[in-house]
Amino acid sequence: MRRNSIYLCLLALLAISCEKKESFLYEETDGLYFALPGAVEKPWTSEEPDKFNQKVDFAFRKTGKKDHNYMYDLYYGDSLRTDTMRLLVAVAGKSSEQDREYSLKALPLADSIETSEIQFFNPYRIKAGQMQDTAIIVINRPAKRGEFGVKITFDITNSPDFGSSIYGWNNHNLTVVDRYPEPNGWNDAKYGEYTEEKYAFWVTVMQTTYDNEWCIWDSNWQSIDIVKVLNDALREYNTTHPDNKKDFTFPGYVE
Repeated sequence: MRRNSIYLCLLALLAISCEKKESFLYEETDGLYFALPGAVEKPWTSEEPDKFNQKVDFAFRKTGKKDHNYMYDLYYGDSLRTDTMRLLVAVAGKSSEQDREYSLKALPLADSIETSEIQFFNPYRIKAGQMQDTAIIVINRPAKRGEFGVKITFDITNSPDFGSSIYGWNNHNLTVVDRYPEPNGWNDAKYGEYTEEKYAFWVTVMQTTYDNEWCIWDSNWQSIDIVKVLNDALREYNTTHPDNKKDFTFPGYVE
């Protein structure tokens, strides 16, 4: 009985020792996580994190400007080839007297979604004495229409200054969309039968969406001949791209 008691005590001491060792290792191994602006320190200790989800819509990305009459927002349309995103990265652990490097990588978001192409600028750097960094990534416009996705996460293998990342806070899910669905009220008589490529050209040339067709005016508040503008742009495009001409037209009203 005495021998069993001693054995149980030894097991208990061993368990306590292992628990302390694991805690020590966790504290000594600084980890990385994605943070939100204004987040409290160690946000993962208070509640389950919301998923980091973001959507980039290349087709209807606004330029941040208005038309000359300040009636509607301007859009890039197909002229936008890349988009830039900033991700706030933070350290769980201690600051360092030296700069520390980390790397990011892309993983498939889901088996049913094609992967989007991302440009990283590895390695990124958290400066000495700092606990955060802003990682800049570039999203390439897809080569075809559709919906794509990617999961951005930490490449711990190539981040020797950090031993881990915080589970639940180590993935940033990104959906990339490049679609031009048919707008309500599309005028076949004026613009011809709707196609996605035709509407993409419409948005790119007019720098707005079909919803704002009614208020596309010149600087004197007079309506403009949108069909003429589109056909002039189409003619110029086909002339400068003889090997990749557009296969649609804008017929105008048929009397």
